Amino acid sequence: MPNSDPLKVRNVSVRLPDDAFETLASVARVDGVTMGEVIRQALAQYAVTRRSAEDWPEKVRALQRQLEAVLPPPQ
Repeated sequence: MPNSDPLKVRNVSVRLPDDAFETLASVARVDGVTMGEVIRQALAQYAVTRRSAEDWPEKVRALQRQLEAVLPPPQ
């Protein structure tokens, strides 16, 4: 999930329980990467898994229906 344009990155603040933070920090140390990189890799893997799940298409359609109900029609 590398970003080729360093100007197009966003900062996110995440609160973690102590044990989750320690896990994140230790994985990053062992792998020799930043905690941000561990999170980016985990997100990329999770996104692939989630998007291939059976319920994904229906969840997307449900969200589309919700948005159609509140957004103005296209002009």
